[in-house]
Amino acid sequence: MAARVGPRNFAEAMRSDTAEKWMGAMDVEMKSIKKHNTWDLMPLPKNSKVVDSRWVFNKKDGGIYKTRFCAKGFTQRWGEDYEETFAPVAKYTSIRTLIALAAGGNFEIHQMDVITAFLNSNLKETVYVRQPAGYEVPGKEHWVCKLNRALYGLKQSGRAWFDEIAPALIEFDFEMCESDHSIFVHTNSKGLKTYIALFVDDFLISSEDNDDLVEIKRRLSEKYEMKDMGIARKFLGIQIE
Repeated sequence: MAARVGPRNFAEAMRSDTAEKWMGAMDVEMKSIKKHNTWDLMPLPKNSKVVDSRWVFNKKDGGIYKTRFCAKGFTQRWGEDYEETFAPVAKYTSIRTLIALAAGGNFEIHQMDVITAFLNSNLKETVYVRQPAGYEVPGKEHWVCKLNRALYGLKQSGRAWFDEIAPALIEFDFEMCESDHSIFVHTNSKGLKTYIALFVDDFLISSEDNDDLVEIKRRLSEKYEMKDMGIARKFLGIQIE
């Protein structure tokens, strides 16, 4: 069994020798949450349910301290605070086909991911969550967060993100494949194609026209806060050479 690489909860993180670093990582997460207008703080309406929340801590390769504020989605109830949850992701056969096309055509495959992708997604349902531990507003500690945006851990967050990103790619003149709704294809005026494989917030992008590759990466970075990892080396456990 793999060793745990982060504290189990907020209290444990604050007791650790690296409490200052975890607090810094939480500050970064809260800055992103505020930037996206993720919630409105208010008293819990009468007869309304509140979803509990928690911090998730992880020390990544390279000694990077990362935290994520999450809802405890297992406390949600269907028909009360969520309905649709299904969100398509690219099939492994589709990803292998895209890699084969790139190998046969001798063009590059690049990888990008969206930073805090779910926070870009509007939430349709009314959901209240508890304030983040350590960041409760003084005098309003018992108030709750009415979500405007999807939050990590919610059952419907993946669906909300797909409902955001799919129309955005179509707006960029991509077409959704009928056989795999997470594969998007753009054909330029010269008949050259650009492919995007979408796996939640991870993008695998290849193009027969390098200018189109640069352009779609630029447009994605203008619309969302993206991490550009350049030429793909590893995607979903698949080593790419």
